[in-house]
Amino acid sequence: MQISPYYSGAAHLEYGIYFMTGTAKTSAAGAKAFIINVPAATRFSLTFNSGTVGTEGEVVITVIKLRRAE
Repeated sequence: MQISPYYSGAAHLEYGIYFMTGTAKTSAAGAKAFIINVPAATRFSLTFNSGTVGTEGEVVITVIKLRRAE
C-alpha cells in the first residue's frame, strides 16, 4: 500500500506512507507530518495505490497558513 501527496505540480514520494500488505484482512496504519512552502496557488491531493482491495480508510488533514517575513 502506498499513499503519496501531490502538490506544486509533482508527486512527493519522500512524504508518502508505505505498508506491505499480505493476506486478506490485513490492517495498516501510518502517520506523516510535513511542512511545505507554497509560494503560489497549488492543487493538493493524495494518491492511494494497493495490490489489494481497500474497503475502508480515514484521512485527517490540517492546513495552517503561516506568514513569512519578507
